[in-house]
Amino acid sequence: VHLWKELPCGGYGSGVRSVDGQCVGITDADHIFHESYAEVQRLIAEENDRVDAGADGHAVTIAFLGTFTFGEVSPMDPDRMRRSLEGAYTAQMRANHTHHFSDPKPQIRLVLANIGGQQKQWETVVDDLLPMTEDPEAPLVAVTGMGVSIDSTRQIAERLSAENVPMVSSAVTADGLEHREIPGLLRVAPSNTQYVRALRAYMDGLTEKPRATLVYDLNDPDLFVTTLRRAYEDRLSGFTVGHPQEYVGSTLGE
Repeated sequence: VHLWKELPCGGYGSGVRSVDGQCVGITDADHIFHESYAEVQRLIAEENDRVDAGADGHAVTIAFLGTFTFGEVSPMDPDRMRRSLEGAYTAQMRANHTHHFSDPKPQIRLVLANIGGQQKQWETVVDDLLPMTEDPEAPLVAVTGMGVSIDSTRQIAERLSAENVPMVSSAVTADGLEHREIPGLLRVAPSNTQYVRALRAYMDGLTEKPRATLVYDLNDPDLFVTTLRRAYEDRLSGFTVGHPQEYVGSTLGE
């Protein structure tokens, strides 16, 4: 049964296995998650092989965690994730071959951790990630990616935080997904509240007072929508007219 789950996903030892019909798990290029990722995954694997061969005990691993498989409905799309992978590879090469990030030691290995098209398989992948922190050759020292502000992202962050694994999120903006709420989680994007504060400052400076209607997605638990709606209601209520209008979007598959 174990082999049956691994064979469709790069074969035995690829680090990826079939769960709910998706190839989820941790790899560099033993399994190509999408045809458009073939080149960048090959480049990442080549750099990892170079690090493995010559790091002489001075290597660490960083996992890029995200959505790398896609169905008819998914919170991400292949093109956006390909650009993210290219950026991660570029950062790996700069860290390993230049002094842009200070000393190029320890050398960095980069692995891809796919948690499924709607992130429903995250527990399986996090269970595989945590033992990697004890790897004597190239221990896992950080997780990056985590680009979708939904409830499973918060659950992942809380689990990694409890195990003292540092995280850097590339794009989450939902309020509550930050270091003071989840120790060890850093993000490079402002929060939804900070965005709405900036919008309010702009609107206050307009000569003619704007009017708007609040329209929002009913899908739950989408933390992005929930906290953005709350920020609009708290800070822009003086600009909205009529009752909020609801619809059911497709991000979470409904």
